[in-house]
Amino acid sequence: MSEVYYSEQSDFGVVYAEQDIRSWPVYSAEGELLGEIRDLIFNTDTERVDFIELKDGAKARIEDVEILLDRVRLRRGVDLI
Repeated sequence: MSEVYYSEQSDFGVVYAEQDIRSWPVYSAEGELLGEIRDLIFNTDTERVDFIELKDGAKARIEDVEILLDRVRLRRGVDLI
């Protein structure tokens, strides 16, 4: 498996512009603002996003977040890595 940052590649990307959640705020399940998304980390084998990375370098697995209309929220019991 090879991972690439969305901002550093041009071979593939999100299908719709609305799927580009970079710069969106990320909140804990309790509503605390944790930061802002800097980048998406793609798995080149599956051509899917595996992680989001915040501006401070913290990451979350994509299956551990809920993507809402204008923000991202960590699922209950999940911490940033």
